[in-house]
Amino acid sequence: MRLLARRTAGPLGRAVVFYPLGWRRTDVGTDSTTGVLRIVEDVPAMGSVLLEHFEDTAPIPTVVLEETAQAITLRRDALSVKTDRTSRLLTQISSTEFPDNLLRADCPLACLGMTRSGAVETFALAAVEVTEDPATRQPMVTIRRVTQEGATLTMLVRLVPHLDAVDVSY
Repeated sequence: MRLLARRTAGPLGRAVVFYPLGWRRTDVGTDSTTGVLRIVEDVPAMGSVLLEHFEDTAPIPTVVLEETAQAITLRRDALSVKTDRTSRLLTQISSTEFPDNLLRADCPLACLGMTRSGAVETFALAAVEVTEDPATRQPMVTIRRVTQEGATLTMLVRLVPHLDAVDVSY
């Protein structure tokens, strides 16, 4: 990235956001002087954007953490995702598009099992905790599941900083 940045014209302190994929998008960049994550609009496909005043771009919106004895909720504006502390499942997603909620009570997300040697194994042991997303320094939910045989699965649940989207990764 530094090689690419040195090849661009502009004042000292400029920022270059490079995007190597084949479609235009909005992305997140880090202000190298302050460490603040900022939203960069309209980054071209397989190209870059030169920002002379990176501080003029919008910072990523804040994710609000709401914790009760029953649930952990990540919220940003109208978008939210709720994790039940007892079941360790994602029990609700709501947004402007889904103001009355997306998930039915009988259909939570992340109810997992796997088949090994013809036998179904469930992830009977589970723990849920609030951690910090290292990329955005915002709260995220980490769910760790373990089968009786010791197979481990870790799920990370977070709100995407520049989209109205929930990211669930395994």
